Amino acid sequence: MFIQRDLEIRIIDIPEGGQQVETEIDIVSVENLLEGAIEVSRVLTPLSLKCDFVRTGTEIILDGTYRVDLELNCIKCLDNFTYGLDEGFHYIYRTVFEKAEPEDQELKSNDLEIYYCDGENIDLSSIVREQIYLNLPQYPYCNEDCLGLCVYCGENLKKGLCKCLSGKTRANSPFCVLEKLKDDK
Repeated sequence: MFIQRDLEIRIIDIPEGGQQVETEIDIVSVENLLEGAIEVSRVLTPLSLKCDFVRTGTEIILDGTYRVDLELNCIKCLDNFTYGLDEGFHYIYRTVFEKAEPEDQELKSNDLEIYYCDGENIDLSSIVREQIYLNLPQYPYCNEDCLGLCVYCGENLKKGLCKCLSGKTRANSPFCVLEKLKDDK
């Protein structure tokens, strides 16, 4: 099977019985795919991708898995941590646009899995990007027990208790001034 440089699969090259594709996407290419994803600090490993294509008439069924390690930023303590994604996905592509049906027809659950392609190529880069975005945590934590930052001095409590929590320097904290302003209102 021929894979173009930009990860497009030519549909004509998929045999009727199916084809398996295994490839690795280098770190720089994955970073380019995720450009603009503020959740991701860095891509740590190449992305390994395994796809099974089955062509049946005008449909192509794609079942795949991918694996990549990313560096995310904890929203509590602001430290970076490694987050591994090892996920699977399923798509059904139709190469022929079917006749439009009435607008008031109800969608079935399996209709949501169907995508239409131009009849020549399937773009794996858009699939990989979509799958990574869908599987990133909305609120990334380095661990469930992360204590975060001290609300008074900003020290990372994961590294140990700060002096504020013992009450010794709380009054000198710049955050204490903000708390006083809030209390005055």
